[in-house]
Amino acid sequence: FKRRNNIDAFLCASSLFERAGTTNQYAAPTADLQQLSAKLHCLFGVPVDPIPPRSSFSLQRPNLSLSPSAKTRMQTRRLATHTYARAKVYDLRQYTNGTLWGPFIDDGSQRVDWEKVEAIMIVLGFNLNKFSDRSDGRWPKVWDRPFIGATPHSYRCVEPPKPPIPKEDSAEPENEEISKIRELALSLSAQDPYGVTGTWMRVVCFLDYNDLYAFNFSTRIPAEELRDPIDTEEGIIDLAESIKLQVTKIEPAGSASEDDDEDWVGAAGADGQQPSCSVSDRLPVVHFRGRSRSLHASWDPNANSAIRGTVQQTPAGDIRWTTFSIFHGEERWRSEGIQVGGLRSARGVLGNWFDRDYDVHGPAGPTAFWKISDSCEDDRSSGIPFAYY
Repeated sequence: FKRRNNIDAFLCASSLFERAGTTNQYAAPTADLQQLSAKLHCLFGVPVDPIPPRSSFSLQRPNLSLSPSAKTRMQTRRLATHTYARAKVYDLRQYTNGTLWGPFIDDGSQRVDWEKVEAIMIVLGFNLNKFSDRSDGRWPKVWDRPFIGATPHSYRCVEPPKPPIPKEDSAEPENEEISKIRELALSLSAQDPYGVTGTWMRVVCFLDYNDLYAFNFSTRIPAEELRDPIDTEEGIIDLAESIKLQVTKIEPAGSASEDDDEDWVGAAGADGQQPSCSVSDRLPVVHFRGRSRSLHASWDPNANSAIRGTVQQTPAGDIRWTTFSIFHGEERWRSEGIQVGGLRSARGVLGNWFDRDYDVHGPAGPTAFWKISDSCEDDRSSGIPFAYY
């Protein structure tokens, strides 16, 4: 993919490029090929977000068969790809029961919609680069090397494990109950196939709610019509957030979950496709708890929260992450994501966050998190396992 024509042909052929991209980038002729191109783009990992050259603007001719809004779009300047991706991410029609409000096909099958994941990656990639440019080097570039972390088991801890504190050096003897919980947590972590326990970095972005509401509800359009690109900058809930996670429970695959509505989730999709990974062959469901701390807005009490969630394997074999953000004991936000690259990939999880009660009016937006350390201790930690809370 060092050649531009290969990038255009293979990475820029999802339905997003029916409107976005340069004059050399075209959507593939079938939906399946569009999904495959989007998946390859996500595995490539470096968002392709070109601004069309000025010479392409004059080549756009009006098509009188198009709707008035479409004709206007065709005759005006073409925008960067991230503006079209942003329109897809913030189109609240994408958040349905069938998609589990996440990056899935709208049929309850939990099959990944790679075109949604691609749009999320492009939007977050643009915001991360912008944040890095404005940080004077304090925030390094991420997602800037092709195919890094895009394979199963590609995560490797770069920090040496911290030696345990000898009991005789401890200021106070550890409570017996806490000691038992700690031993249980260590045992569960050893059984966890997903590598949950540790420190993760998370990014969460949002569109100003007034803009989000106007974008979705100011004009009624047909269900099949795409919304106009969004050329406004997003706000940031957290563009640098440290999450400490620890396993709290492991259940067999297929166990009923209070977090999923059984009416939404089916074993096969609406097209009748059977799961490629049977329940007996799937990895277990792992529950976890933890806490998040903003790295650039730690003074804001609403920027820090408790976290709980699950990670499990979908019927198609993908790795699905569900998280809940808890403020003052109340669950406020939920996220659904998919681990790009598969089990224990270093690439991390891309997905959507939204209101815990599925508010159809939003807010909602893109999120991502990736593992940076196997340790979940920090200087402020009390040393009490998360399972204790």
